[in-house]
Amino acid sequence: MHSLKILYVDTDRVWRGGQEQLFSLILGIRDRQHQVWLAAPSGSPLSGKALQSGIETYFFGQRNELSPW
Repeated sequence: MHSLKILYVDTDRVWRGGQEQLFSLILGIRDRQHQVWLAAPSGSPLSGKALQSGIETYFFGQRNELSPW
């Protein structure tokens, strides 16, 4: 099987069920030898956990909760 390259994007600045599921998914994908990255707001709990786990993480800013751009 060839290695997949996957970028996950999360726009929330909080830790909820979706972030917990995404974090578990990212770890599982990585453990299966696929390349995985995360893009998330700087300072979010998910980005912090990803960094601590060695996941390559990219940051972006948000103006407010309604606008990810």
